[in-house]
Amino acid sequence: MSFLSSAMRALAISACFVGFVSSASADEAIPTNSPRVQAIQKAGAFRIGVLANPPWLVENTSGSGEQWSGPGWTLAKEYARLLGVKLQPVAVSHETKVPVLASNQVDMTVSPLCYAGAAQGHRLRHIRIHQPLRLRPG
Repeated sequence: MSFLSSAMRALAISACFVGFVSSASADEAIPTNSPRVQAIQKAGAFRIGVLANPPWLVENTSGSGEQWSGPGWTLAKEYARLLGVKLQPVAVSHETKVPVLASNQVDMTVSPLCYAGAAQGHRLRHIRIHQPLRLRPG
């Protein structure tokens, strides 16, 4: 198993993603009958809320190379590739990461967000938080 594959699996298991998490492999077709998928493809961009969260999402501030890296970014790039659109990062803060999802300013976020805690009830009124994927061996 390649490092990238291992990193993506670890990310899917360990990280909290808001928006959607797909269990589709790279060879499976994206369902185009989804109104959300159609809207993303029509816009030509997959808008990702980003907030640095090493090691899952690392911001490169050197001015050279890609602005973002890490397994979260790799996963976002793969979603954009499967959708056939460009990837558009949208900076978010801890205060705005849920409102931008609720108001359709981003399609998904790779910013840190915990399922538990005082804000859970408030967040669950606005968004769905998916349980981590449980990968089957083989």
